Amino acid sequence: MFEPWNPDRRAASLAANQEGALSSAQALAAGLSRRQIELRVTAGRWRRAARGVFVIAGAPDTWRQRAWVALLWSGQEGVVSHLTAAALHRLASPSLLPHITLPPGRSCRGGVAIAHRGAVPLIDRATIDGIRTTSVNRLLVDLAGCFDGPAFESVLDDALCRKLASPSSVLAAAGRVGGGRRGLARLRSTLAIWTEAIAPGSVAEMRLLRLLRELGLGDIVGQYEVHDAGGSFVARLDIAVPARRRALEYDGVATHGPRAWQRDEARYRRLRELGWEVESVTKLDLLPGERRLRDIASRWAA
Repeated sequence: MFEPWNPDRRAASLAANQEGALSSAQALAAGLSRRQIELRVTAGRWRRAARGVFVIAGAPDTWRQRAWVALLWSGQEGVVSHLTAAALHRLASPSLLPHITLPPGRSCRGGVAIAHRGAVPLIDRATIDGIRTTSVNRLLVDLAGCFDGPAFESVLDDALCRKLASPSSVLAAAGRVGGGRRGLARLRSTLAIWTEAIAPGSVAEMRLLRLLRELGLGDIVGQYEVHDAGGSFVARLDIAVPARRRALEYDGVATHGPRAWQRDEARYRRLRELGWEVESVTKLDLLPGERRLRDIASRWAA
C-alpha cells in the first residue's frame, strides 16, 4: 500500500522523474533529515553524484541522468546548453560530460559538467522532459562558437528545415547575447543562404557553385559571355558550363514588368538558337533536401 507520508517513497518518486537523480534540498523537502540522507549514502542505497546531488542505487547511468545531475548541481539559474541541449532537441548526439550555462559570477568548479558562463533570459529557455534547457534559437547561437563550419551548417539547416527556428528568431537571440560573442560571424554567414537572393559574389552563389561541383559538374564558369558566330554579344550567363552549353540564371525577387519579360524571352530564344539550354534557379533550390539541382546535374551529365 502506498504511504504518501513516507519520506523514502516521496524521494524515490521524485527521483524516478529525474532519471534517478535528486538534490539534497529535494530530499529534505520530502521529509528526510540530513542525517538520514547520509545514512542512505553510507548504506549504498544512494550514490553521491555531486555536491548536494545524489542518484538512487540501481538507476541506469545515462546521458540524461548526467544532465539532471548537472542541472540539480547548478541550482535554480543553471540551464542545460550546447551539445546537451542539442541532444535534447534531437539535433546532435550528446557529449560525454553534460554542458551547462551558469550565471556570470557563479563558480564553474564541480567536475560534473562542462560549464559556460552567461545570462540566458527566459525567452531563450525551454523545458524538455522536465529539464531546463536553452531554446533552439539560443542553442544555435551557442553552437556557432564551438562547431566548425560544416558541422554547424548541418545542425542549423536541420533546425530550420524542421521549423524549430527561423532566421529572424535566431538573429534575435544573437542580438540578446550581445556583440563580441565568438561565432557570430559564422552564424550570420551560415544564415545568409536562408535570407538572401542568389547574386554574383554572394554566399548563395558560393553555395550554388559548391553544390554543382559536388554533383560532379566541372568547368563551371561564372558571368560567362556568349557571342554568336559573328562575334556579336548575345548574353551574359550567371553560371555556365561552356563545354556542354548549359547554364543557370538567377531568378531575382524583384517583380519584372512585361517589357522585362519580352527582353528575357528574346534573349532566351537567341540562346536556344545557339544550342544553349538555360535553367532558372532561386535560393529555394539551395535549401537542404531540395532535389531540383541534382536532377538538372543528372540531366546535363547524361
